[in-house]
Amino acid sequence: MNRFGPAALLALALTLGAPLAGAADARAGDGSAVHVLGFSADGRYFAFEQYGEQDGSGTLYSTITAVETIGDRPVKGMPVAAIMDADDPALGKEPRDKQLADIRARAAADAAAILRQLGISEAGNQIAAVAGSRSRYVLGPEEVRSARKATVAAVALPHFGADARLVLREFDIAMHRCKDLVSGEHPNGFGLTLERRSRPTIHFNRDQTIPVTRGCPDHYGIAEAHALPLPDGSYALAVLIQYFYTAFEGPDRRFIVVTGRVR
Repeated sequence: MNRFGPAALLALALTLGAPLAGAADARAGDGSAVHVLGFSADGRYFAFEQYGEQDGSGTLYSTITAVETIGDRPVKGMPVAAIMDADDPALGKEPRDKQLADIRARAAADAAAILRQLGISEAGNQIAAVAGSRSRYVLGPEEVRSARKATVAAVALPHFGADARLVLREFDIAMHRCKDLVSGEHPNGFGLTLERRSRPTIHFNRDQTIPVTRGCPDHYGIAEAHALPLPDGSYALAVLIQYFYTAFEGPDRRFIVVTGRVR
């Protein structure tokens, strides 16, 4: 049986769009923004933050995630999450931007020791970005609906080969827990590959199931990709994938990362 600590349970609630009691200023759907924290110097780890205002409750949140770039496994102790305290007497007396900045600062402080231990310090190179995804912005419900859901993104790094591109392919996976939560019979899974002329295709991900922490997605899209050159001539790669699902009061967007090595 999987056991979740408080941070993991909180991150699960945020991902699934579960309402949190006591918060004000509810919104009908939300799209989180992403902030890349970078790689460890050896390329073994990658970390990022996603933050925003939660659908239904209006709760402000920040979640920091670090993964091993080989194997795509979350680091022990991750994710680290912070949320707005609904019992805070100052709630509603400060601008929302200031409240969100405070939540983000709290998550960063709580995650700092783990990130230092992992050696997260290298920004790497942004080698792909889908402008229409607006991945660096917190989105309202109509903006979530119109966000670009790109399935192909060109890679701007000569080392990866001529005409290199990331390709995302969606497909149905039957999940009983999602049968009443998605439009259509099954929620979407996805696969991600790096395709390039005159070089073998690299397969980074193909879902066999959909983790509970991801909820029941309707769609996926490539948002941006980052790479770190390593001494052996290879690159550590991290691709941020945005996924969309119907939550408490509307469409929501969250992010996951797919990682790997390119030689």
